[in-house]
Amino acid sequence: MALQALMGPKRAAYYIYAAKSIPADKALEWGIVSDVLPREELLDRSWELARFIMKRPRYTRWATHNIVSRHWKKTVAEDFGFHMAHQMLANVASKSRVPDPELLADSDARKLF
Repeated sequence: MALQALMGPKRAAYYIYAAKSIPADKALEWGIVSDVLPREELLDRSWELARFIMKRPRYTRWATHNIVSRHWKKTVAEDFGFHMAHQMLANVASKSRVPDPELLADSDARKLF
């Protein structure tokens, strides 16, 4: 659900079906992440952003939060149940045997059946 909202449905479908990882530079380019930093710089950057945000007036922080989170609240309210139901169904279905294990291209996956 989040990938569809951030990347668009077509690109998200490709990466979900292909089970491909998204390189950090592409995630940054596509707007999935805001920063790409070395691990040792993450905490310092987080505190820097937190201090910047906390310097703003309380009402400004409140209003900004409401504006920024509105899209996500609406998306979750409209689609969460649909996505959750399908993920649960997929989880149950994945426990069943595949009729023809040769349909699975990945030899490691065949060992599961």
